Amino acid sequence: MLNSLSSGIQHLTALQTLRISDCKELVFSEDSLQFQGLSNLTSLSLDYLPKLEELPIGLKHVTTLQSLNIETCFNLKALPEWIGNLTLLEDFRISDCPNITCLPEEMHSLANLKELVIVECEHLLDRCQRDTGEDRLKIAHVPKVVLQRRT
Repeated sequence: MLNSLSSGIQHLTALQTLRISDCKELVFSEDSLQFQGLSNLTSLSLDYLPKLEELPIGLKHVTTLQSLNIETCFNLKALPEWIGNLTLLEDFRISDCPNITCLPEEMHSLANLKELVIVECEHLLDRCQRDTGEDRLKIAHVPKVVLQRRT
């Protein structure tokens, strides 16, 4: 069972797409260098990581990201303010992360963001409502915002 990523991941400089999925015991290192070498990474998916409480700080250096998908991370408590560093991000999807209570202020820095999809994140769904949500101004610049509850 995978419980940590190899420090060698930083040497995968040509890697463009990375999906980390179904790793029940995975805990990310606090070493910010772990992701720093991923200078060509354009797509990242973090899926079903029950021990993930915060995004790995090293991701703030992966400024080439265009697509970020965070799904079924039940213990993820917040999105970091450094998310504003990901200025090339075009597609951002957050699904089944019930403990994220609000969007970071720096969402407005994501000027290239074309689509934001939020599914089954109760707090975010309420806060991102077009007319009444407390976070609506943080994402007013995003052309396509999809808010979805499963029935």
